[in-house]
Amino acid sequence: MSSALKIRLTWAVLGVWATLLVVLIASLMINHTIAMPSPSNAEQLAAGVDALVETSDGRTLVHVIYDDCSCTSGLLDHLAERGVLTDTAETIVFVGGDAEREEQLTARGFSWITTNELRLEQELALVSAPVLIVHDPEDGMRYAGGYYRLPAAVRPMDLAIIAALDEGREPEPLPVFGCAVNAELRSQLDPFGLQR
Repeated sequence: MSSALKIRLTWAVLGVWATLLVVLIASLMINHTIAMPSPSNAEQLAAGVDALVETSDGRTLVHVIYDDCSCTSGLLDHLAERGVLTDTAETIVFVGGDAEREEQLTARGFSWITTNELRLEQELALVSAPVLIVHDPEDGMRYAGGYYRLPAAVRPMDLAIIAALDEGREPEPLPVFGCAVNAELRSQLDPFGLQR
């Protein structure tokens, strides 16, 4: 084999390797760096919340959280630390199962509903998480969107959203920086199945 052919072959192998590396890294970084689909069917979402969650005479917060997402632990820690807000019924709709977390959060006053991805999509028209839903008995659906202003998914904005509503302001729904719950969407975003 000539030296010129060896050099071309080496560059070709390096080019293929670099391309594969970029694709793999991009696949690993997709969650929490791009916005997932936000709630889009307001009627189905409102009907699903009414059917699924025991609403109260006061405000109801629904926290839709996916077990298989990297932000889940931090978000559940945040909710456990703050507890249920005064004059508010709060329900965690948890896609997956975590008996320890369920016990921890119900001890802090949260209601807990375990579901799966199919029921989440059928009942609430949601394919991604985490999603915060705020329902008021008089004004109906007040907020349906994400928790995080930035893709880092470090600082949940739920308290700021509630404060805005309490002040009579309508908060702009935040993007859903999180994970795909729907299997089809997951496979589109992570075709190699590398995500947790």
